[in-house]
Amino acid sequence: MNSRNRGFTLLEIMITVAVLAVVGTALVRSATQTVTQTTTLQERTLGLWIAENEINRLRMAPRTDENFPSIGTRRYNLTMADRDWEVVVQVESTENKDMRRLQVGVYDETRPDTSVAELTAFLGRY
Repeated sequence: MNSRNRGFTLLEIMITVAVLAVVGTALVRSATQTVTQTTTLQERTLGLWIAENEINRLRMAPRTDENFPSIGTRRYNLTMADRDWEVVVQVESTENKDMRRLQVGVYDETRPDTSVAELTAFLGRY
């Protein structure tokens, strides 16, 4: 007679559970990191779209002496993709009096101290 029992020992089961726990933890950490990166990428993409829209709006406006952007900072709020954003447009002078430097910053209204996107462009009078 063969009195040898078939099956797994308690030690084998404990080792298997420990290995599965380590693998599961690594998978959850990886998935969390992927979700965070995706959210950051989406936020940055929307911010860049908003900044590009503002620069293009200023470039497309007819420019005369009266509506050439004056030097200073302008802030406004808008909603895009069901989120509220703050846009900060800084217009600075350059060495050429017929040219302006535009610095557009986009901020998520829930975190106004950190910019989501920033773009710099130049705008000529003519």
